[in-house]
Order: sequence, then C-alpha cells, then structure tokens
Amino acid sequence: MAKALVHGIMRDLEAEENAYNTRWAIITGAAQAIHGERIAALCARHELESDEFFTREEKAERMMKEATR
Repeated sequence: MAKALVHGIMRDLEAEENAYNTRWAIITGAAQAIHGERIAALCARHELESDEFFTREEKAERMMKEATR
C-alpha cells in the first residue's frame, strides 16, 4: 500500500488510483456503447448500405463528422 501524508491527511494513493481508473473504465465503456448505438441509429434512419468503397458504419461516421462542422 502506498500511503502518503498529503496536506496533513493520510491517503492511500494506490486505492485512489484504482478507484479513479475503475470509474474512467466504466465511463469509457458507456461512451463507446453510446457511440455504437448512435452509428446504428444513423444507419437505420438513412438506410445506409455498404458498397465497394465504404462500410455503412464508415458512411455514418462521415455523416456525423460533417454534421458537427
């Protein structure tokens, strides 16, 4: 355990780091799931299909990027 005295408070820095990393792993997973769902919804809404150049997901990605410009 990596306990340290920080501004007069004894803190377990290793446990805090593990908790922080766990929280961000959960947040990252949720953001990736939402992104995938948005791509799928955009593909369905615009009835996108794959062709010889791009997959339907790549087309949806491009549409999302163009919409945010």
